[in-house]
Amino acid sequence: MKDSMFLELNIAAHNINGIASVLSIQKLHNLLEFINENSIDIMAISETNIDYRQEYFINQDIKSKVYSIIFSERDQKTKGSGTALVIHNRWMKHYYSVVRISPYIIIAKFLFVQREIWVWSIYAAPNDQDMRKSLIEELKMVMEGHNRSVHNTVVLHVVLGDFNDMINNKIDRSPSTRQPGSQFLIQLSQLGLYDVCRVLYPDAELFTHEKWDKNKNRSASISKSRIDQIWITYEPDVIPVEFLVHSSQMTTNSHHSIISTTLNISGFIRNNFRHCVPDQLQDPDLHQDKRIVDISKMTNVQWKNFTETLDREIEAWDFQQLIEEVNYEIQLGDEKNTDGDRTMNIELPMKLVKYPGSHNTRHKLSFADKTMRHTTRLGSLIRKICKDQDFIAAKDAHWIDYRLNRFNKYNDDYKRKEYDKFIDKYEEIIIPTHSLFSNTWINIVKDVVKKRVKIDKNYLQAQRLSKI
Repeated sequence: MKDSMFLELNIAAHNINGIASVLSIQKLHNLLEFINENSIDIMAISETNIDYRQEYFINQDIKSKVYSIIFSERDQKTKGSGTALVIHNRWMKHYYSVVRISPYIIIAKFLFVQREIWVWSIYAAPNDQDMRKSLIEELKMVMEGHNRSVHNTVVLHVVLGDFNDMINNKIDRSPSTRQPGSQFLIQLSQLGLYDVCRVLYPDAELFTHEKWDKNKNRSASISKSRIDQIWITYEPDVIPVEFLVHSSQMTTNSHHSIISTTLNISGFIRNNFRHCVPDQLQDPDLHQDKRIVDISKMTNVQWKNFTETLDREIEAWDFQQLIEEVNYEIQLGDEKNTDGDRTMNIELPMKLVKYPGSHNTRHKLSFADKTMRHTTRLGSLIRKICKDQDFIAAKDAHWIDYRLNRFNKYNDDYKRKEYDKFIDKYEEIIIPTHSLFSNTWINIVKDVVKKRVKIDKNYLQAQRLSKI
């Protein structure tokens, strides 16, 4: 049962700078040890200089019983080419297809119940505009051509590797410049993907590549940049938990660091609900058919319109009016607007759910999922406050009281005995409930969020080890 649960995806990327020679193949062995030690599920490797025709022999050479490697083609005219995906055998059970688009793009597809995960390993060679154009066209084609209502499947796209581009030259490069961001990455965001690093750490200076002088004096780099990235499509049930940059020294000695991220996919993968036992309904008034949102028929435009409208309503904070409007929309059912109004349509597709006897099929989040969700929301609030100085000034007393109640609830998150061995001092993870939103309060909460994220990481790591 534990092996059939996919609660999170630990995915990583690294530019290995060649493994074609007999001597350099040792870098792949070292990298596999790193992958195993850090419980990585899938790793994208770029600039392998290896052709997929050597795939069988390399897999025989490494003799791994845990991981398999899939290679792309290789550009015979260019040294810096070739990508690969290292995949844990647990995930290979759901692997069903590979698409080798070019020596710079490879896609591995994984199939679950009404869900698919497509992992794109890419290497955007410097000044290779054809590769960038090809990637955008392929992404646009598969994303626009996929109709959820027809295919009855939701696809999560994960695009990662060496992009050789930055979207913000102010914080993604050192020394920084005022040059505009890469149009290639801007197009990625326009397609509905987002940079995991910048979602979790919007203002942090994190660098993944160092350029040294010719004598490779690594203590004095000429420049630093964040050109190794992980982008994913937006799905409500996929929650980025952490993003890490690991040094590649003593592993591959590449001038690129190793990047990794953990995605909470417990609510996205429907296979996880196979072993759930529905709760019994106690209230006889609830024994009736219900109308819920039909996710399979929802389009990206509908979801975007709905969330944008919801954000505006929350900012206005007139919840009573919001509830009345939503109830009115539900009562309208499938009736169409015939008054010719061109205002934004925020109605989502609905479906009727028949009452299943005495069972309630609503899935309950585990205490760990709730805790991580609370920490994510707390971190998001702090980022909003730091980004906009007038954010708090625009809020009323009702909003402040609501947040205070939430903070009191968040302070109860780590009181379960399962967390005891991961917490040194409980008072260090308490959210202060006095001097709210002052500079001192904000700095304290930033440290609290970091400590909570670390606790969540250690807890999840312990859970993974217990499954081995």
